Amino acid sequence: MNVRSRSAMTLRNLVRLFMQRTADFLQHDLQLIKRLQPVGQIARVDEVALKDVVAVVKLAGGLPATIILSFDDSLAQEIVRGYLPDGTPDKELDSLFNDTMAEVANVIVANSIMKFPREFDQITVSVPKALRHQNVKLRNMGDDLWTAEATTSHGNFNISLQV
Repeated sequence: MNVRSRSAMTLRNLVRLFMQRTADFLQHDLQLIKRLQPVGQIARVDEVALKDVVAVVKLAGGLPATIILSFDDSLAQEIVRGYLPDGTPDKELDSLFNDTMAEVANVIVANSIMKFPREFDQITVSVPKALRHQNVKLRNMGDDLWTAEATTSHGNFNISLQV
């Protein structure tokens, strides 16, 4: 079955799964947040306003899609601080920022894929790319674009799935 012909419910559930895996990572692995507050619902959209820090992972095989994890800079900085060893100098934190956020995206996507339904077998994952930017929007390019947003005490993030 072609991924574009899959039901909206299936795509919504995949976004929910990515959101849950991200929350689990922030709560349990980094012990960064106590509670995640969803902002709105998981929805099919034509455009997403991305946050300051974006990590992109392409999937191929059973689910040809792009996963976009987008974080407020304040939350991303806390993630990097929590991911790297205590006492890492600020200069080193800055130099490792993009690589660390790419690795965080890799962990979140890998943890999510392990929970995918069987219908999405044989998925391959690209090397994640992360970058800082401001005021960028992701537009639907004729494919389905689904997104969800959440807020934490350190800032907001959104998860988008373009299939």
